[in-house]
Amino acid sequence: MPSRKRRKSAPAAQEDPIVAFGQRLLETKAREQAERERVLRTRRDARDAARAAADRAAALKIARRDLERAIERVQQARAGRSGIAEADEAWRAAKALVVELESGAKPEWAPSAPADASDRPDGTTENDPATEGAADQSGEADTGA
Repeated sequence: MPSRKRRKSAPAAQEDPIVAFGQRLLETKAREQAERERVLRTRRDARDAARAAADRAAALKIARRDLERAIERVQQARAGRSGIAEADEAWRAAKALVVELESGAKPEWAPSAPADASDRPDGTTENDPATEGAADQSGEADTGA
């Protein structure tokens, strides 16, 4: 019987240990860089979330203050029996803003946006000189960021 000759596969090429070490260094460097970027991204996201929470809390504080003022104006208007409709509309706008900030959704009964340039129900704007000192008194400094 004839002998079977099996073809031997070519011996696996041995990888140069220096090249393998270099590849492992590059892989390690890439993993470490990805980890550093992940940590930085996590810190940045946490910082942004904290800033957003602080901004939301400040906006809610201002909205509640505006609501209190609107309530006082409604009481004064009803006592004086004049300007009741305007005061009531300002109260509704202020209350809608507080509800929106607390719940995250604008209430269905909220009045439509006013046609004038005021940002708040009491008619003041964000850059109103009468309200500029309020942020300074709260202890917050403008970081410009």
